[in-house]
This record gives sequence, structure tokens and C-alpha cells, in this order.
Amino acid sequence: MFAVLIKLVILQLTIFKKISLENSINDVTLRVLSSCHLMIMFDKDLADWNIVKNDLVSPIVNLKE
Repeated sequence: MFAVLIKLVILQLTIFKKISLENSINDVTLRVLSSCHLMIMFDKDLADWNIVKNDLVSPIVNLKE
């Protein structure tokens, strides 16, 4: 599960870098970032890891706050 978490973080950072270069966000990119964000938060809760909250893009509301 840790390997999957690392891959999701790398994917999210890669997409964010692309967005920064293009300075635009489309619907598909926003959905991918949302999925990565949800998976990271889920894995953090499941494994009780101390992961810094990743809010590069917040297309969804974090229900825990």
C-alpha cells in the first residue's frame, strides 16, 4: 500500500507541475487531483501516518475539518 501511496504523490506532483507551466486547470485534471487527494487522506487515516496535509489544489471539502 505504501508503494501505491508514493505513486499517487508523484502523480499529483507531476500534474501540478504541468498545471503550473500551463497556468490552467481542466475538468479531467481537477478530477485526477481530487482522486489523489482523497487517496492520500484515506491512507493517512488507515495507517495512522503523520503525512503533511497536501492542499495544492482543494477541489473538495475535507470533511474532517
